[in-house]
Amino acid sequence: MESVGKVAEFPKGSRRCLQVGRQPVLVIRVEEGFLAFEDYCPHRAGPLSEGSFTHASVTCPWHGASYDLRTGANLKNPKLSGLRLRQTRVENDELYIQSS
Repeated sequence: MESVGKVAEFPKGSRRCLQVGRQPVLVIRVEEGFLAFEDYCPHRAGPLSEGSFTHASVTCPWHGASYDLRTGANLKNPKLSGLRLRQTRVENDELYIQSS
């Protein structure tokens, strides 16, 4: 796990793309805590941080693939690869993200 900053730096509803290990990771603060996943679409590597978001999904800006933010599943074609989710942990007001 890698520290990415203080919890207070991530207001509820915010999205931030951070370098975690060797990969860009998109971190979203939701009501229940944090979601984190690699910031590229598994289909064609489109930057998901530039996609459209609902409270439960993200859509790739390049070709429209949609993914469930909680499970990473591909919503349009479940047979295709989903998002690579990263584990998160809060400890002493510090946010940690799984580095690989």
